Amino acid sequence: MKRILLIDDEADARSALRIFLAKYCPGVSVVGEADGVASGVQQIKALEPQAILLDIGMKDGSGFDLLGFFPHPWFRVIFTTAYDEFALQAFKFNALDYLLKPVDPVELVTAIEKVEEGTMHDYRNRLSNMMANARSRQFDKIALHTQEGIIFIRLTEIVHIEADGNYTTFSLAGGERFVACRALKEFEEMLPKDTFFRTHQSHIVNIDFIRKFLKEEGGCALLENGTKVEISRRRKEDFLALLSRRSMF
Repeated sequence: MKRILLIDDEADARSALRIFLAKYCPGVSVVGEADGVASGVQQIKALEPQAILLDIGMKDGSGFDLLGFFPHPWFRVIFTTAYDEFALQAFKFNALDYLLKPVDPVELVTAIEKVEEGTMHDYRNRLSNMMANARSRQFDKIALHTQEGIIFIRLTEIVHIEADGNYTTFSLAGGERFVACRALKEFEEMLPKDTFFRTHQSHIVNIDFIRKFLKEEGGCALLENGTKVEISRRRKEDFLALLSRRSMF
């Protein structure tokens, strides 16, 4: 039985979560509720839940403020939030579960089922990285789900990203390659547009690693690792404009 604590400053939101968990998650026990940062910290210490459903924006602070009281958490976190572009980026970058309000019960069930996935050490690393992102409001690493586990990669190391069906291959400056269990489009939405450009349906390149623009075959980017990447006709003008803005020629 998974012991879950609900933390949200809206009573209706907590009530809806409790109802959904009772109806759709028979393996879950709601051990308590809290309506803010201060009460949430008290309840976590007193009840020692396995996981918390944590609202981001509350009257006495944020969910990030609450997590600051637990530098070495023993519990997992499922974030709940109204739409916040930065928060969503932070969760996606670090492969952390989140639910948009109003919460969809199907997505809630999926998040609950994943509570015990991976090691706690790995989870703490992802949570810590996300907290650093939240403090600085910028991203310098991305977490990749691979068959070997979850791997952190610095954005400055990424040379080339290539689609392979529902998987994506990352090629790094040091020659390493990792296959992530996500589609290329998801990474395109996450990565900064001033550095990463989708040259083709199957390719994204890091502008910082472009050695040459070749006119052959309608246009190719030659990367520093020797890879030639096709540039589609409809993306060529935008690609050249980006190179120009980055003062590459």
